[in-house]
Amino acid sequence: MSKLLTISDLYKSFPIRRSKLGEKRRFVHAVRGVSFDVAEGETVGIIGESGCGKTTLGRMIVRLLKPDSGRILYNDVDISQKPAKALHEFRRDVQIIFQDPFASLNPRMTVEQILGEPFIIHGIKRRKSRRELVAELLQLVNLPESSMLKYPHEFSGGQRQRIGIARAVALKPKLIVADEPLSALDVTIQAEIIALMQDIQKKFGMTILMITHDMKVVANMANRILVMYLGQIMEELPASQILTPRHPYTMALLEAVPVADPRRKKAMVPLAGDVPSAVTPPRGCPFHPRCPYKQARCETEDPKLRTLTPGNVVACHFAEEIAKR
Repeated sequence: MSKLLTISDLYKSFPIRRSKLGEKRRFVHAVRGVSFDVAEGETVGIIGESGCGKTTLGRMIVRLLKPDSGRILYNDVDISQKPAKALHEFRRDVQIIFQDPFASLNPRMTVEQILGEPFIIHGIKRRKSRRELVAELLQLVNLPESSMLKYPHEFSGGQRQRIGIARAVALKPKLIVADEPLSALDVTIQAEIIALMQDIQKKFGMTILMITHDMKVVANMANRILVMYLGQIMEELPASQILTPRHPYTMALLEAVPVADPRRKKAMVPLAGDVPSAVTPPRGCPFHPRCPYKQARCETEDPKLRTLTPGNVVACHFAEEIAKR
């Protein structure tokens, strides 16, 4: 498979409003030196706790946010610093599904207007009428044609997310960034949305970047998983290896997944304290203040991503030793 997307050394910070006159301006360091590739037709999952920078990363990839530094190569073209006017064709190829389907849909527009808008913005003229195209989109996401004349508030959360998905795939994009598309839905509806996205991907051959905090979702959907913590990638591994991670943070995420059988006992890796502040990230390994395996080196030396086994890349000084325990 050829590369569709290349992220190289991406950084993004947000200034904090100063509370005192003369106070030094501080920044939230949301994304710090993130690099990875995405191949055509691949599904890549990005997981991590809330506040780890995964949503900021997704919004930079679709250029809703401009990175401070680093490169975003889409089909070998750097779009990281291009002005908004120069991104018209890029936005046709790259779309986003937002976390909150109610907040992302215009409450004053009917479904027909919402789904017809991408065709108007990009000046797409086809032999079929716009209403026929909208009807096909509704059929694609398993909603009745009668939904056209309704407004977003007349639908359930799952139905609104289907409308959001229909809008995202209207122009048959090559890449979809799905930012926590299941978090506002109950478990039954989540399974339906996952199945729908997989069917659409298979039909159109799209590439999906799935951003979530749910380990089970990425295990079921993704080919490859990236684990983020405090704005950095801690581990990259194939979804088939999700049960045998090498980084202690990934191990802790895996062990935190609830098990249906109450008789089954799990060996928990205790994590001390809370996630450090993204305003003043710790020196050395960002995970060392909470890591049960930390050593003196972890407090001063930032570990670089390195390959342990084919497809498994880890940012940990002692990953081999930890894996043997």
